[in-house]
Amino acid sequence: MIVQNPSLAAHPASFAKTAYTILDGDEEVARLTLRLRDEGVITVGEAPFALGGSRHRYVLLFEGVEVARAVQPSAWRRRLEVRVRGAMLDRAVARPDAPDVDLVLQAKHPFSRTFELFEGERLAGEVRRASPFSRKAVVDLPAFLPLAVRVFLFALVVIQWRRADRQAAASGS
Repeated sequence: MIVQNPSLAAHPASFAKTAYTILDGDEEVARLTLRLRDEGVITVGEAPFALGGSRHRYVLLFEGVEVARAVQPSAWRRRLEVRVRGAMLDRAVARPDAPDVDLVLQAKHPFSRTFELFEGERLAGEVRRASPFSRKAVVDLPAFLPLAVRVFLFALVVIQWRRADRQAAASGS
């Protein structure tokens, strides 16, 4: 059972599958813009976070400092190992010596569009389509993760969705 998380909604900001507006209720709290090579920008308020990607490695940067990193160990499995820098987690007081947080983001089933987030063995959240035929998404991820990291995790899911769409188109499905 998922720990109850505050839900965010992700709505397509364009007809292309490259831009999303992230909403908390009716309020826009972030924007995601992806480029063709799995790179992009996450904007929280006025703060831009860079999303860098190369095949199966992704990094979230703020002013050149790594906030989070994700690695997809196998191209054949939709599973990403994510490390969030402990010093970057939301806290009242920044602690440079805070331990990193290791997470796993993986597809719920081999052909599922729903991705689950695990912290150790505990199911901590999920990202799913709002409905089977919608590009809107529901982002239920732990509140202890900064908003930029939650959007980064959503971006990783969108990248997986885009890959699946390209593979289906290439195979004629």
